[in-house]
Amino acid sequence: MTNPRTSAVLHFTLATAGHVDHGKTSLLRALTGIDPDRLKEEKEREMTTDIGFAHLRMSLGHLGDRSQKFVDLYRKFLAGDRVRHDEKNSLSEIEAESELVIGFVDVPGHGKFLKNMLAGVGGIDMALLVIALDEGVMPQTVQHVKILSLLGVGSCILVFTKSDLADESEKEIAASQAKELLHQYRIEPVAACNVSNVTREGMEALKDIIIEKVLSTAFSDNRFDTKGKPMPCFLPVDRVFSKSGYGVVVTGTLITGELNVGDNIIIAPDGLGGRVRGLETFNRKIEKAYPGQRLAVNIATRVSKESKVLERGHCVVSAAGGKDQVRVRTMVVQIDDLGGIEAKIETKSERKYRKLKPQPIRFYHGTAERSGSLRWLAEIERADGSITCIGQIFLKEPVLAYPGQNYVLRYGDYGIAGGEILITARPRWLGREDLLSIGKSLLDREYRAAVLDYARLKPGLALSRRELGTFLSLKEIEEKLAEVIEEKQAVFLNNLLIARESLESLSSKVKEFLTDVGEPVPYETLRVELAPLMERVVFQHLVNHLIESGLVAKSEDRLSLPRDKDDEAVSPELNQNQKRVMDVLEGEFVLELSEVANQTGLSEAELKKVLESLEKAEQAFVVNYEFAASKGAIDKAHKVLVQIWNQKRNISPGDFRQEVGTSRKYAMALLAHFDDSKVTRRLPSGRVLLKGPS
Repeated sequence: MTNPRTSAVLHFTLATAGHVDHGKTSLLRALTGIDPDRLKEEKEREMTTDIGFAHLRMSLGHLGDRSQKFVDLYRKFLAGDRVRHDEKNSLSEIEAESELVIGFVDVPGHGKFLKNMLAGVGGIDMALLVIALDEGVMPQTVQHVKILSLLGVGSCILVFTKSDLADESEKEIAASQAKELLHQYRIEPVAACNVSNVTREGMEALKDIIIEKVLSTAFSDNRFDTKGKPMPCFLPVDRVFSKSGYGVVVTGTLITGELNVGDNIIIAPDGLGGRVRGLETFNRKIEKAYPGQRLAVNIATRVSKESKVLERGHCVVSAAGGKDQVRVRTMVVQIDDLGGIEAKIETKSERKYRKLKPQPIRFYHGTAERSGSLRWLAEIERADGSITCIGQIFLKEPVLAYPGQNYVLRYGDYGIAGGEILITARPRWLGREDLLSIGKSLLDREYRAAVLDYARLKPGLALSRRELGTFLSLKEIEEKLAEVIEEKQAVFLNNLLIARESLESLSSKVKEFLTDVGEPVPYETLRVELAPLMERVVFQHLVNHLIESGLVAKSEDRLSLPRDKDDEAVSPELNQNQKRVMDVLEGEFVLELSEVANQTGLSEAELKKVLESLEKAEQAFVVNYEFAASKGAIDKAHKVLVQIWNQKRNISPGDFRQEVGTSRKYAMALLAHFDDSKVTRRLPSGRVLLKGPS
C-alpha cells in the first residue's frame, strides 16, 4: 500500500492476492460496486485473467458517518501536511474539499496467469489476502504469499470469503492455516475479517478495517529523497491502449516523483520521448499527480496503436532526469530462494559458492517480464548472523531498475525466488569477491563502506553520480554522498567522488616518483606514469594540493620536490612556530588544520612543516589528513577506547563521541586515525580494539 497525500486528497493503493475462485473479484465488486473484470472473456468465463481495478471514494462527511475516529485520523494527515497546501486556504476550507481514495488492483489467481499477477502487485506495500473458508489455504495462496514476501510486502489484511458456506470448524482451520503461512514468510496479518460476497455479511466491517489501516499507516513522501531533493517520476506501465480523440493512453501506479499535465517524459528503457497531454485518476481529470495514485496518462508521442513499441513493462519517467535512466541488463542481486535452486555447494576463499551452470529464468520487476539467466550464486553471512545468497542475473532485454528495489524470478515449472536489487551494473574491473564484499555492505546498510570500497577499487579512482546510482537508491544517494564528504572520508571534485585514502596514496607515489627521477617532470608525464585512468581534474586537484602544502614545487609546467633548506637557519623560527601550534592544540581536543593555521597565523605550507616536526617529536599528530591533535588528546581518546571495549566488547561511534565529549565530526576523525594506526579495526557493527596504550 502506498500512501502519499495529494493536496486535500489522500490516495492509497492496495492489491488482492489469493487462490483462483476464492472470490477476489466478487469481493471488490461487493466492496466498491465496481466490476474489476474488463475483458469479455473474463466475464464469460467468470475468471480473472488480467489485472483489473476498482476504488472507494469517500469525503470527510462520509467518513464521519462511519466513525469519528476516521475523521480524527484523516484530519491528522491534513494538519501534518499543511505546508503543501496553498496558505491562502484555511484548514477548514481544505477539509471541505478533501476526500479519501482507496484504489484496489485485482490480480488473477490461476497459476497460468501468474505474470499478470506479478505486474499488478509491483510497488504495493499492503495486500488483501483472500482465502475461501470452505477450502482454506490452496496452492496459489501459497504462491501469492511467496511473491508478496519477495516483493517486500510486510503486512496484509486477511479476508476470509464464503462465510455463508463454512461451519465453525472450517473457519478455525482456515484461520490457523493462514496465520501459519504468513508467519512462515514474515508477513504480518494486521487484521482479519469474515465476509460473504453473496449475502454482504461482514462487508461494512471490512470496509472499516481497510479505512482504519490505511489511515494509520506511517507516511513516506516519495516525492523527495532524504535530503529534500525532488525525485524523478517513475511510473511502471501496466496497460496501453488507444482512445479515439485522445491517442495513446497508459495506466499504472505512480511510485516516485510528481507528474504534471504538460510535462515532457521519456518512455524507458527504450528512450522514446513524449509529453503528458492529460491525467486521470479513477475517471477524474487532474492537473498534477503524486506517488500512490492510480493514473491514466494521455501521452502525445509518435507511437501508434499498430506499432506496439509501447507496452506493459515500460516506464514513464521525467525527461529532466532521463539522462540518468540506465538500461539494465546485468545486475547483482540478493536472492531468497523459495523453490529449491539445485546447485552443488563448494567452498572457495571462505565463501560458499553454489556451483551451477547458467540457469534460464523469468525476471519480474515492476510491470516488466524479461527472460534471462542466473549466472552464479554465493552464500554470505549478514551482520545479524543470517545466511543469504548474492548472485548475478543477465537479461536478454533491458529493464529500468534501481538499487534497493525488489524483484521476483521464476525458474523451471515451480521454482520461485527473489529479493533486493543491489547493483544495476557490473563493471569488468570489479571481481566477484569485491562484488560480494560491496553487496554485503549494501545488505547490512553500511552504505559509506560500499561507497569508499567502490571508489578505491575503480581504476580511475573517481566515481560519477551516475556510477553511484548503480548501487545507491534514488532516495538515499544524496544523503550518503554528503556523509562521506562531511566525515572527510572522500572529496567531491567537478561532480566526481574520490576516496581520501586514494588521494593520500597517490600523493605518496608522486613524491616517490619525483625522488627517484631527481629532476623536474612535466605534469602530463607524471599523470600518465602514475594515474593514466584518472580524470585530469582530479589529478590536477591532487597536484595543486601538494604544491600548496609545500611538498611539491612547480616551475612553469614542470614539477619537482622542493629544495632542501638549512635546518639550522630556520630552527629558531620553527621552534617558535611549534610553541604557537601546541598552545592552540592543547586548548582543543581536535581541530581542523585550516583553523590551526588561522589561529597561529601560519600558512598551510608552514603549518605542514611544523606538524611534521611535532610528529617526529611525538608531541602532536595529523589526524585523518584534515585535522590535528596533541599527544595528550590522542592518549585520552585511546584510554576511552579501552574503557568502552572493556565494557561492551564493541566500540560504536555514538558511544565514543559521548565519552570523549566532542562533536561527531571530530569523533569520526579520531576513529579514522585509530583505524589507520592499527589501534582499532572497523567492522560492519562497530569497531574492535587491537592495541592498548603504551
